[in-house]
Amino acid sequence: MILVDVMDEIAARLATTGLRTYEWPVGSVVAPAVVVGYPTAYTYDVTYGRGLDTLELPVVLVVGRASDRPARGELSTLLPQIKVVVEQGAHAAFDDVRVVSVDFDTYTLAKVDYISAIFNLSVSGPGSKAS
Repeated sequence: MILVDVMDEIAARLATTGLRTYEWPVGSVVAPAVVVGYPTAYTYDVTYGRGLDTLELPVVLVVGRASDRPARGELSTLLPQIKVVVEQGAHAAFDDVRVVSVDFDTYTLAKVDYISAIFNLSVSGPGSKAS
């Protein structure tokens, strides 16, 4: 797998939700938005001979101000939608992706706390051979 291709493909899928989508962590976002984070782990050689690598990739959904009641409803609506969009269809940059879990937190931007959900993705695909 090529990391930039994996991140771009996940972002392209998420863009179909109509949310602002960022292919990597950026300095600031406008909520509601979804941000593809850098991997928290990349495991080589899960199978013999560079057959399979895996990576753990966070995707952060930033909804609205944590103090705003409508943000709770929006989060509730988007949770299952994000999972379905990420996991469905054929893949070009990897073999398989699965949303393993979701953690909840606040995300501070310009001194404003936004409610957020961090989707933990497990991505697997062929190992890259050095040229």
